[in-house]
Amino acid sequence: MKTLKQLTVLILFLSGLMTTGCDREENAPPPEPPTINVTDSLVMVDLYHSMKLGEWGEAYNWDLTDPESWIGIGFQTDENGLKYVNKISIVHGKNIECSLPSSLGNLKYLSEFSLGGIPYLKGPLPEWL
Repeated sequence: MKTLKQLTVLILFLSGLMTTGCDREENAPPPEPPTINVTDSLVMVDLYHSMKLGEWGEAYNWDLTDPESWIGIGFQTDENGLKYVNKISIVHGKNIECSLPSSLGNLKYLSEFSLGGIPYLKGPLPEWL
């Protein structure tokens, strides 16, 4: 009799776990679709770090997870709502040594590129430029 009670408790416990696990997964909100294509997003992370934009002051202190905060970056949107970088315009007035990442050449839809007031831009310009 004791074994039957233990078995009943175990079955009830396991069925409770299975039901709870399934319920949570079914009710979980779907993941947010990306707003910018992966390649362009990674290039912008490279640009942010190589240009040391976080040191340029509030205007260029981007939230790398939010393309809307990327001051100086323009986008075009495809029919599915996915954004692609088509414009980079960065103007700066501080004396910070920085460089351009070679990954900028991976921006397939870049049509406008301008830099200004960056006296300590070091390194070679990307070949595509």
